[in-house]
Amino acid sequence: MPLMRYFSILMLAFLLIACGGGGSIQKDTDNGDDGSDGTYAITLAGEGGANSLSSDVPLKVIATLTKNGSALANSRVVFASDDFATMTPSSGSVLTDEAGKATITLKATNVVGAGRLTATYTNGSNTVSQTFDFTSQGGGDDGDATASAKLEVMLLSKCPAGWDDNRDQAMIDPIAAGCSHVNRVSSNETAEIFIKMTSSQTGDGIANVLIGAETTIGTISPDTALTDTFGIAILNLKPGNQGGAGTITVNSPNYVDVTKSINFSVGVAQLNVTVDNGLVDSSGVQQKLSAGGSTVITVTLKDQNGALINSAVAVAFSSACASAIPALAELDETVNTSNGIARSTYRAKGCQGEDRISVTIQNGSSPINQETIIEVDSALAQAVQFLPEEDGFNQFIALPPGEGGLPTQSVVSFKLVDEDNLAIPRARVDFSLSDEQGLASLTQITGNTNADGIVRTTVKSGIVPGPLVVSACYIPEESYVNLPEGDAITCWTDIAKACNDADVSNDDARCPTGVMHTIPLSEQIFSVSSQLILSSGVTDQDTFDAAPDIINSNSYSYSGVTTNITLFFGDQFNHFNADGVAATVIAEAGVIGSLESPDTYDCRTSKATCSVVWRSQGERPFSDPKWGNRINDIAPRKKGTVANIPDNWNCDPYFNRPAPCINGLKRQKDAPKIGDDPDAEERVVMGGRVGVLAFVKGQESFRDEESDAENQRRNGLFDVGEYRQEFDLTEAILDTNENGRFDKEDCDASPTTGPCTPVNTKNGGHDDWWIDANNNGIFDYDANGDGVPGDGKYNGLLCSEAALAQNQCNRELVNVFRNFELIMSDDTAYVRFAVRKSDAQSMGLTANQLDQCQDVTRVDNGNTVVILDLEESDDAQYCDVQTINLSAPEIDDDTIDDQISNVRVSIFVTDINGNPLPAKTEVEIATTNGELASGTQTDVLGNTGTDKPLVYSAFLTRETEPNNKTLGELTIKFTFKGLGDDDDGLVQSVPLTVIDAG
Repeated sequence: MPLMRYFSILMLAFLLIACGGGGSIQKDTDNGDDGSDGTYAITLAGEGGANSLSSDVPLKVIATLTKNGSALANSRVVFASDDFATMTPSSGSVLTDEAGKATITLKATNVVGAGRLTATYTNGSNTVSQTFDFTSQGGGDDGDATASAKLEVMLLSKCPAGWDDNRDQAMIDPIAAGCSHVNRVSSNETAEIFIKMTSSQTGDGIANVLIGAETTIGTISPDTALTDTFGIAILNLKPGNQGGAGTITVNSPNYVDVTKSINFSVGVAQLNVTVDNGLVDSSGVQQKLSAGGSTVITVTLKDQNGALINSAVAVAFSSACASAIPALAELDETVNTSNGIARSTYRAKGCQGEDRISVTIQNGSSPINQETIIEVDSALAQAVQFLPEEDGFNQFIALPPGEGGLPTQSVVSFKLVDEDNLAIPRARVDFSLSDEQGLASLTQITGNTNADGIVRTTVKSGIVPGPLVVSACYIPEESYVNLPEGDAITCWTDIAKACNDADVSNDDARCPTGVMHTIPLSEQIFSVSSQLILSSGVTDQDTFDAAPDIINSNSYSYSGVTTNITLFFGDQFNHFNADGVAATVIAEAGVIGSLESPDTYDCRTSKATCSVVWRSQGERPFSDPKWGNRINDIAPRKKGTVANIPDNWNCDPYFNRPAPCINGLKRQKDAPKIGDDPDAEERVVMGGRVGVLAFVKGQESFRDEESDAENQRRNGLFDVGEYRQEFDLTEAILDTNENGRFDKEDCDASPTTGPCTPVNTKNGGHDDWWIDANNNGIFDYDANGDGVPGDGKYNGLLCSEAALAQNQCNRELVNVFRNFELIMSDDTAYVRFAVRKSDAQSMGLTANQLDQCQDVTRVDNGNTVVILDLEESDDAQYCDVQTINLSAPEIDDDTIDDQISNVRVSIFVTDINGNPLPAKTEVEIATTNGELASGTQTDVLGNTGTDKPLVYSAFLTRETEPNNKTLGELTIKFTFKGLGDDDDGLVQSVPLTVIDAG
């Protein structure tokens, strides 16, 4: 079948020749155009309007070429298609017929999708093109395209310069140009690979085809190229200097089945190698390289004829200093020659003395080895640098045993550098420790720098806290090598003075048997560490603290309300504790935990603090009605003995409404321990108050005293005679009634008459709890039986030997602790408006007119007018007030007193339990009648644990300008903060009536 198609094409060509004649043929190749200017156009259309093809159905596309609107015959149109189709003819070049039409046939490849065909016509400077988009269903065989090409490959040597400069104008012939067709090349030359791709059908070169080549020996550069107009591509082969035989394989991704391979061999050329280290002066004398300096090592390669090698040869460089770990020199390790020369830069980075540079060139199976020697001058020391980032350095070190894993030693590192900031190895550095309070030490007082110029010593903890600084000084070798036997040298004059003082016995290990010399201060190179802190690191009582972020939270009526509790840690010297110290927090009610930690409970120090969360839930302390502790309850000891009326409430009612006690509830905790209690019947245990205990293992506090004739004392240690009872701790307690004492009672007695009942509790602390540190089952208030709290001695790691021997201290840790209260406040406010009796005259009344808290009235036009509507209050100094009349008399009569023109009103506020309202509650005091002297008053309640009411003062006066209103209100408004993002909070207003003349 292919043979038949080929025969048909020949016959068609013959008929065309016969019809057109020889002249016509010549005219065709000239594009059938007279070359005159005109308007050219191409249109493209699928035969029969088709625009798709498949493996079974090809697509014919017809190009119509016109000039000035008329068909242009015998002119060449060049078609080009993308990967979605192959073309027939494959060259894409077709002549137009008499109707100006040129037809191309597209066949499907194995690529599915939308393809594009481009048709182009060119005549001189005139070019016109058009595109045609089509759809291919794929399923074709790309082999049809690749089978129509073949490759010719030759390896060329000794081609003259510029032999292929004009390859785009005429097809080049390498042999005619003077190249040699070879299959063997020398390692010192660059050969050329001549590649020609032609059509299998026509023998014509195929242009713009991507050619790729690879070799098994040497390298090809570049390894891809496009064929020129005549189907020729040229690549370069760099054979390398390994020698042997190899294969060059050429192919094209455009013609996947077309490939060509040739074999060749490489002969290793004889190489002459010279090495120049760049340090020889004009007189031929080798110079030293300065410390930290650099030089260029030049390697020159020539062949046996003295010509520079023009192929790329890899040259390897190495040296002892460059191979050291860490490297003491920098060196370019592998460099390829360019025109027979390879250069490597050498830079000294701490290398001193001779460094032998090895140069290696692989030439066939026999490597060439050369070397040169660089002598690096000794570096002059410039500085000693302290290195705080080095491993093992701890700025904070503790006395043994190091609470919370705190280290008891610190590795201090210094680095000796030269003028170029390069490390100086194998140099002596001495150390000194400044210890103002004593007994810390260094593991070594002298050392030699390592290859990185670093030298280290370790500070070991002593027994007395205080600041420490390590000094490091460089000791040059020339300063001590020629000293007399038995002599030594140091940087520190105080050491030299102590060692050389014949009148003083000195056991300092640094002192020589001979003379201790000093390096002059002007010649010293030294540094000091940052200050180290030697501290106990153990929490002590007077620096340990705990605090909530919200004391009075809105949690009495709501569960799930949280408060953050932060613990603060410090030691005897008010320094931060170490990280990782664990503390414990417990609460009388609610729960304690860690919301942000993976552990349910975790309070470990970070930067001397830790935090937990308290959450409201469960029972509220003393919230059972049996405790009779609300402001509108009757105290337990009075129940059943007095009438159940408001007058007998814990707080005197405000016009029969519950209101705060002006001085707060009478608390059971305040009952005297001995003697009569006139308020015994009135006392209650307040509700909604949560005791919290925070404790951690630590030591008691003490204060240093001066030495005296009997006792030699040292600051920072607990010495004989420094005990003070005020610092002596008992076992830690959870103080539930805020009196600072342990009041635990045995509550197994009668549930109605025992010491834990509302009637018989002594002070409400019957449920106090303690940390039984010695597990003896009792609270050790007076451990040594001397009648005062504590055990009569200091407990802590700072106990001195002398005080320990006299039993004035021990080195045991105890629980240091803090107690505080959380208030479970309610969001319903109870208010009392009152006036002071002592303010009578300032209101314009007689001095004693308010003493009986009776209504203040006047007669106006025969009518009795109430000026102040009063009743007796909770406190004898006040009268409750519910109405204020600021109006002047209607009769203008000098004998009638204008009465009240201003009133100072005291406003008392608590919740139902007598506790403060929740923190962040917004308060606003305003009036709609009369005027407030200071205008509308606002406040935001802060943190408070008070058991007394909050008090506001409002100074109410007559209006300066009438507001045409006779009746209004002085109002205190409370806006309670919402408990969630979607909660706007509650708003509550409590009014006081205000009347004036309008």
